[in-house]
Amino acid sequence: PFNRLTYRAAACRVAISSVIESHLRERQWGETALIPSTLAHLPSDKQAVAKLRQRFGNTSAGGRIVIGHVGALVDRHKGQRVLIEAARRLRDSHPQLLFVCLGAGEDEAAFKAESADLDNLVWEGFHT
Repeated sequence: PFNRLTYRAAACRVAISSVIESHLRERQWGETALIPSTLAHLPSDKQAVAKLRQRFGNTSAGGRIVIGHVGALVDRHKGQRVLIEAARRLRDSHPQLLFVCLGAGEDEAAFKAESADLDNLVWEGFHT
């Protein structure tokens, strides 16, 4: 009820993903604009991608499956502790999974300390 009241009364609705946009449109709460929160339109650096594939392994050649997270390292907004817990729970049963987190933020040192025992979680820091 709160969401319905809030969205219907809003002057404008903005969705940060196509999934959120479709949910808002299905509910017919008014016109919704899509402004993606990612930079998916940027070109890919083929050499950088090749280096990453070499470093982390190519799944078609039996390498690791990379689960990535890119964002500010601030748990209250991004929930990286959920990823740390997932890495911990899946470490033994799914050794092919590798969690790779990019970003910087106020919780970075705490995350690294909490996950220091995990060999399936890599903190890559901030990259432009």
